[in-house]
Amino acid sequence: MKIPKRSPKFLCCAVLGAALAQLAVAENHALLIGVSNYPALDKSLQLEGPANDVQLMRDLLKTSGFAESHIRVLADNVAGAAAQPTRAAILGELSGLANQAKKGDFVYLQFGGHGTQQPSRPGKVPVEADGLDELFLPRDVGKWDGDVGSVKNALVDEELGQAISSIRAKGAFVWAVFDSCHSGNVTRGGAGRDGVRERRASPRALGVPQQALDAAQAASIKTRGGAAASGEGGALKSGAQQDGMGGFVYFYAAQSNETAPEMRLPDGAADRKPYGVFTFSLAQVIAANPGISYRQAGERVLQLYAARNTRNPTPLFEGSGLDAPLFGQQPGDVVRQWKVSAKDGEFEISAGALQQFGEGAVFAVFPNAAAKSAETIGTLVARQVEVTRSTLTAQARDGKPALKAESLPRDATVRLVDPALKLSLRVALPVDLPPGNIAKVLDKLKATPAAGLVIDWVAAGEAADLRLAVADQRLWLLPPDGAWIRTGPAKTPSIGLDKSIDELQQVLGGTLQKVAKVSNLTRLSGQMLSGRIATKLDLSVEVVRSATGKKEEIAGATIPLLAAGDKLRFVIRNNHSQPVDLTLLGVDSLYGIAALYPLPNEVNRLNPRDVLTIPAANEAPIELDGQTEGQESIVLIAVEAKPASPTSDLRFLEQEGVLRERGGAAGASTIESLFADARDGGQRTRGAMRGAALDSTTMRIFSYRAQAKQ
Repeated sequence: MKIPKRSPKFLCCAVLGAALAQLAVAENHALLIGVSNYPALDKSLQLEGPANDVQLMRDLLKTSGFAESHIRVLADNVAGAAAQPTRAAILGELSGLANQAKKGDFVYLQFGGHGTQQPSRPGKVPVEADGLDELFLPRDVGKWDGDVGSVKNALVDEELGQAISSIRAKGAFVWAVFDSCHSGNVTRGGAGRDGVRERRASPRALGVPQQALDAAQAASIKTRGGAAASGEGGALKSGAQQDGMGGFVYFYAAQSNETAPEMRLPDGAADRKPYGVFTFSLAQVIAANPGISYRQAGERVLQLYAARNTRNPTPLFEGSGLDAPLFGQQPGDVVRQWKVSAKDGEFEISAGALQQFGEGAVFAVFPNAAAKSAETIGTLVARQVEVTRSTLTAQARDGKPALKAESLPRDATVRLVDPALKLSLRVALPVDLPPGNIAKVLDKLKATPAAGLVIDWVAAGEAADLRLAVADQRLWLLPPDGAWIRTGPAKTPSIGLDKSIDELQQVLGGTLQKVAKVSNLTRLSGQMLSGRIATKLDLSVEVVRSATGKKEEIAGATIPLLAAGDKLRFVIRNNHSQPVDLTLLGVDSLYGIAALYPLPNEVNRLNPRDVLTIPAANEAPIELDGQTEGQESIVLIAVEAKPASPTSDLRFLEQEGVLRERGGAAGASTIESLFADARDGGQRTRGAMRGAALDSTTMRIFSYRAQAKQ
């Protein structure tokens, strides 16, 4: 008998089957820690956000491949928590994960609560740059004990690093997220504007003597033979990648010299709750971008910060596995669709503000997830939008009657058509508005805003895109966090009040138009994190430092400091199957917008698999002129193009000083109309047109801190 040989295909399948069998035993584990209440600390240091952070991430992880039985929660005021988030409970859970973890497992760790600093112990290796250890504060944290030189029950960075290393030593991959400031400014103080709290517990609040802090920092400077480092960088000491150890990624909500806020989110929602801004933004990224890398996730978190006009803090992302896919998932095209169910004559979906749509959002209904775009059976509109759940109502549209709940197919899904993005400027009035010309001008602008400008005027303490303040005979234009710099090159923009009513109205109206355009442009970028081409563009940034002449590549998940004279080049690769039209804009700290690419008469279409360098190698690079200082950005807009179609020209967004028109949307394409909406605060682009435009467009924001000429 002749025995047939196994075909190569059969052998490949056998090998693949063995590999799949090995992968099948790998498991996902999560430990979610949220510390809201601190019995030993002052009332002003009690928190609300960590409990909500934990519940949000628990719900999200259950949709991302985590079994509910493998998600452990240590939190106060959270149903289903295993225990209170005490020091012993946290270390016990980390030890338990180290005991059960095995090669190929994935472990997600989330820490939400206060952080602070204490003097580093003598002889510690490596020496802390600033002489201080970073701490995470569990629920049972106590006060400073001078006899042992430590805050009672605090978790030191080194302890957490060792605990995580024990898990990685089993071959498991660890992703740890710290939504607290991980150094001295890891703070959540008292409530401020609109319920905003900084995740801060200062060393002094824990009884750490200032003398001890000063001595530790002085000793560090002496040991290192120079000035202490700025402290930027990760606080966790868990060791580099070693043979046999699993990979790791650490996400920090703030640099070591910054605070990490919590605030009521989502913006504008009636039922919003306090969340860590970092956790909420990260959850939005995870929900919209399955399978992207950790580095790309970090970039998108920074983009959401820019879209929210949040300039501080600056999150930090580091680790050996930054280029691995989130949760080990494979990337793919994102279709924004969800299973829909009928209840009491209305409809529900398990999606909401986390997926970045609001009340009034429009959805097309399909019989099943595989249906083609022409097979729509009705239209639903969002009546109530919560964080992860929405209630929809039926609407007659496009010749189809309103869908009845009883006729909804069992496998019906909805796809987002219009997210109901509101393009307007939210302005907070001054706390103390003096009588006089400025009060009269604000009344006039509230009654009749500048042409094309939509402004929502709110009280001083409410969430806003721009805050007004009056001092020194000037009207100051503050960012959302209220940062106010009155002197120096990074001085906050202001308008002198020594003008007539008509002149002041003209200047302020023009200035608000300018701010609105930048605000709406960045807000629009937050809607473009997913879609057909969101993950199809590779963007890298090269800088030649003026001080050294050295060239370096800047990671997208950072906000670097750039000085006057530094030269920039951008390299873009189109991995999409279709050509794209590119626009590159520079946005300065004074709300100016410069068109960097394309130049007049320059073709800006990039074909599939082509690479574009801006400026080209034979052209002068983009050089920072040092005329502005503060957080600035370069905005890349990519629009999917059909072969032989006219190119999309978005240079009309450019502005210098007050708004300068550069053409408009008359006779323009859908995407140009959409960006004209951003420019003017209008609402011309509606329904399916808007949804299609968002799906076929992506924006990438490269932010940096500019240092002006001295």
